[in-house]
Amino acid sequence: MAVSSSTSTCSSFSLLLLLLLLAAAPWRSGEAAAATTAARALNFTRQDFPGEFVFGAGTSAYQYEGATDEDGRSPSIWDTFTHAGKMPDKSTGDMGAGGYHRYKEDVKLMSDTSLEAYRFSISWSRLIPRGRGPVNPKGLEYYNSLIDELVERGIEIHVTLYHLDFPQILEDEYHGWLSPRVIDDFTAYADVCFREFGDRVRHWTTMDEPNVLSIAAYDSGAFPPCRCSPPFGANCTAGNSTVEPYVVAHNSILAHASVTRLYRDKYQATQKGFVGMNIYSFWNYPFSSSSADIAATQRALDFMVGWILDPLVYGDYPEIMKKKAGSRIPSFTEEQSELIRGSADFIGINHYTSVYISDASNGETVGPRDYSADMAATFRISRNDTPSGQFVPTRLPRDPKGLQCMLEYLRDTYQGIPVYIQENGKNGANVKGYFVWSFLDVFELLAGYHSPFGLHYVDFEDPNLPRQPKLSAHWYSKFLRDSHATAEAALNFTRQDFPGDFVFGAGTSAYQYEGATGEDGRTPSIWDTFTHSGRMADNSTGDRAAAGYHKYKEDVKLMSDTGLEAYRFSISWSRLIPRGRGPINPKGLEYYNDLIDKLVKRGEICDCSMGIEIHVTLYHLDFPQALQDEYNGWLSPRIIEDFTAYADVCFREFGDRVRHWTTVGEPNVLSIAGYDSGVIPPCRCSPPFGTSCAAGDSTVEPYVAAHNSILAHASAVRLYRDKYQAKQKSVVGTNIYSFWPYPLSRSCADIDAVQRVLDFTIGWILDPLVYGDYPEIMKKQAGSRIPSFTKEQSELIRGSADFIAMDRTAKRQAFGIIMLIWLHTSEYAPSKTLSDPKGLQCMLEYLKDTYEGIPVYVQENGKFSNSISIHVQPNGFGQFDKEDSLNDTERVEYLSSYMGGTLAALRNGANVKGYFVWSFLDVFELFAGYHSPFGLHHVDFEDPSLPRQPKLSAQWYSKFLRSEIGINIEKIISPDEHEHAYYQ
Repeated sequence: MAVSSSTSTCSSFSLLLLLLLLAAAPWRSGEAAAATTAARALNFTRQDFPGEFVFGAGTSAYQYEGATDEDGRSPSIWDTFTHAGKMPDKSTGDMGAGGYHRYKEDVKLMSDTSLEAYRFSISWSRLIPRGRGPVNPKGLEYYNSLIDELVERGIEIHVTLYHLDFPQILEDEYHGWLSPRVIDDFTAYADVCFREFGDRVRHWTTMDEPNVLSIAAYDSGAFPPCRCSPPFGANCTAGNSTVEPYVVAHNSILAHASVTRLYRDKYQATQKGFVGMNIYSFWNYPFSSSSADIAATQRALDFMVGWILDPLVYGDYPEIMKKKAGSRIPSFTEEQSELIRGSADFIGINHYTSVYISDASNGETVGPRDYSADMAATFRISRNDTPSGQFVPTRLPRDPKGLQCMLEYLRDTYQGIPVYIQENGKNGANVKGYFVWSFLDVFELLAGYHSPFGLHYVDFEDPNLPRQPKLSAHWYSKFLRDSHATAEAALNFTRQDFPGDFVFGAGTSAYQYEGATGEDGRTPSIWDTFTHSGRMADNSTGDRAAAGYHKYKEDVKLMSDTGLEAYRFSISWSRLIPRGRGPINPKGLEYYNDLIDKLVKRGEICDCSMGIEIHVTLYHLDFPQALQDEYNGWLSPRIIEDFTAYADVCFREFGDRVRHWTTVGEPNVLSIAGYDSGVIPPCRCSPPFGTSCAAGDSTVEPYVAAHNSILAHASAVRLYRDKYQAKQKSVVGTNIYSFWPYPLSRSCADIDAVQRVLDFTIGWILDPLVYGDYPEIMKKQAGSRIPSFTKEQSELIRGSADFIAMDRTAKRQAFGIIMLIWLHTSEYAPSKTLSDPKGLQCMLEYLKDTYEGIPVYVQENGKFSNSISIHVQPNGFGQFDKEDSLNDTERVEYLSSYMGGTLAALRNGANVKGYFVWSFLDVFELFAGYHSPFGLHHVDFEDPSLPRQPKLSAQWYSKFLRSEIGINIEKIISPDEHEHAYYQ
């Protein structure tokens, strides 16, 4: 079982952290072990672990198999639970991961991953449909065949007899674990398993998480059979939360011991196997150094861990439990105590995180008391959280140190009994194995198909349930296979590691690339007005830019020579339709037609059947000045009709050759920087939020501009779908500027602020396009200042994006009370670009999880080389040290790491379709003019002919695209990750 976490954990990094602690020398002794820390374990290999230590992964029957009503299987209590609509998303495990039919393929995948061990559970109701009596031949055949496949592949087998899926027929007959009758039935079921499979299975776990079973199913009633009583649980039709959890745990311990005695008496001498028990664990830290909190911390350990393990090792419950629960906790007879004492050959633990414990003795009630009240302790995930009596954390912050502490506690408390980490030591802890949960994405209890823990991605939308390894699977495989592999060894990749339909490209935009602003009928855009009024720091303008209007043929050849697969450019609205609406400019039409034709025909030259794939952005911040003067542009709803008419011209004239259309570039930047801070045209703002603006209202206009841009986008999409898509078969999406925010601290306020930042920067645009309305927090915070969508508008915008495009990511920290709007600070300047490929990965995975797996293109990602010497000339152009500019090793490192982050997200299930470098060549950069060369190709702006020359990054990119080289990244984790409390 795994509990869903609402925060993306980037699973391969979490796995690494846990393995670091395991590698920190549980098998060493003396001073060397004492000095070893997780930090020193950053370089380790499989060989640093003992030969008998096993690395594996796991699944469970109900979550993995599916086929719930096939071949004689009868329902379990989880079937009843899910079919009653108790899951939040109404999902069921009927399909699971399709393992009942696909196990042979999965075992091969395990072998390909170099998995050393596999942990799975047997479905009691599949093997013995009536709970007792006749064995189901089909169930027996399935498990025998699965075990044989594993044996043939040399994978060590760990079997769990019971993983929360009790047969419904026995539940109906005598209420399952509440009755002592379960002891005989469970023992008889185990006898079948030992007899039929024991010749090949050496490691048996009787029960999974009996502490969770007892609390979640019989106190809170969240798990089936959903028994509870008020006020401790709600929505239960029967139960007694004050007594039943203790009865269930009592019977599970006796059932385990009965099974162990059976195995030792009847099978162990010949089969040589071992029988153990599994518990759910999290490490407890005292909330404060007070004696009350320290005592509560030990009490919580006794109630959570000692509840199950004390009887199995010492023959009775912890004294504090017997004292607190009194007559409500059953007693063991002397005979039972002898039976249970020493009845575990090993302990299995499922461990994910740690909690802070504070004393709650002062709040002990006089009336009815349940398990939590008896424990008299409250839980916090962090010191800043609100205290809770919740037994299982709902979010899972990383704390590998807590795992280490738990392993050492088990060693010291339970006589060095062997331990297997069955879901997810140091200093002599007797740790025997580590199992990742889960081997592949499965149906997660309580979270359904929305909480993918797997090493391998499963596409649950595809009836064939295809599997695809994530980055974590590649890393784990490399670690297990290669005795000299480091934790970062999987970060080697080539072009072939990306899907065949994934495209690599580069981009420019009209105002930044074309130049020729006063030629051939083009009229001014708001950026012409802005730069001509001397608003640029160096007084430069885009009048010449990179002269793409005249040099595009040469540049398309350069793209072909580079091996570029796709090119993203924008159309200048004021070049194509000079008045903003009405007549088309023939010269503008001729230019774009010829550019597109040259890109298409490059396929004939480079023998590429599709030529250079064309991605066109209709609007990239360069609004026609004529319409801005007429009605203030994006502030007026009139823009919707004019933008749609402009899009209509583009679709009609170019759509026979263009397959990817982006409507509006960075509408979140447009709205904030253009209408709040006023730092980009049309430079509207009001004090104190912006300065040097002649007009504007920073409190309202950003929301209005974004609102109209969303409606204009949706109107253009509806036009395309109604009029062109059936014939042209293209897709239309939108583009956002994004950065990944980290909490500055682990305080609740900062963690909440991170989600708020995501809602205000990403959700602001994407929520309406996917779900039909703004995020609730935006509507709450902005109130009447944010426009509302009518019902008709909501229907128009919902589902109006075929894909999402995102522009380059830079790291930001979120502050709880004062949120720094990213464009209000100088940190937006390219010279401040921060490298954080992990943030790109997390953003892509966030988009996957939040927006229904909609396809995503990374349309703009690049870096200005900080090491280049720049000398500003009187004419505004930057004179660079050419040698520094051409030898842009920093850019190569930056781009390769971000491509690695993209691949990591792909392997974790993100639906990423392409990656575009910004920019293909040096252009006029907004804000920085000619002083921040982002291009793969150097442009000599001092030479009137503007010659192009490939930089080191262009040569590197070309070789990568042609599969002549691979990429080897030493670390994908940010070099300055120590800045974030998230990593501490």
